[in-house]
Amino acid sequence: MRIVDDQVRDHPVAALRNASSAADLVVVGSRGLGGFSSAVLGPVGHGVLHHAVCPVAVVPPSEAAHEAR
Repeated sequence: MRIVDDQVRDHPVAALRNASSAADLVVVGSRGLGGFSSAVLGPVGHGVLHHAVCPVAVVPPSEAAHEAR
């Protein structure tokens, strides 16, 4: 397994769409925890789901990250 950490100056959706052409998986976060809020995507997650050319995993924030808000 290889993880790539690139720092690109571009709109996030465009950067992730372009990176998806060489990726096996793109991971984006959802906006909330549990119930309806966990199904809510922000504009970047939504754009990546529609434009990526590889599979996309949508991951909710951890409980600790949610409590820190």
